Amino acid sequence: MIEVIVTAQAAGPPLHVHPSHAEGFYVLDGELTFQVRDELRTGRAGEFLFAAAGTPHTFANRRERDARLLVTCTPAGLERYFDRLAQGTGGDPPEDAIAVGPPIIASAE
Repeated sequence: MIEVIVTAQAAGPPLHVHPSHAEGFYVLDGELTFQVRDELRTGRAGEFLFAAAGTPHTFANRRERDARLLVTCTPAGLERYFDRLAQGTGGDPPEDAIAVGPPIIASAE
């Protein structure tokens, strides 16, 4: 489980899939726009969204204030990439993250 702060107006990662693991997103504070497949949905504090393995997904903060969320990865492993990002040594995205589209445009809804 990883706590992530998504800064205001952050575009987030490109639309991507993880063939071998699923991701869950629990919004702790603020609002985020999630894309799962072709559907856009606003996630608010207290809401949980899920992307099964192989499902295209991304998120963005289209608001004027930071948001916080918990990200779960099943099976474990992706958290090592987030640890490297937090240390400023992220490097390339994990091999298990395959970009399939652009990020969400970070403009207010």
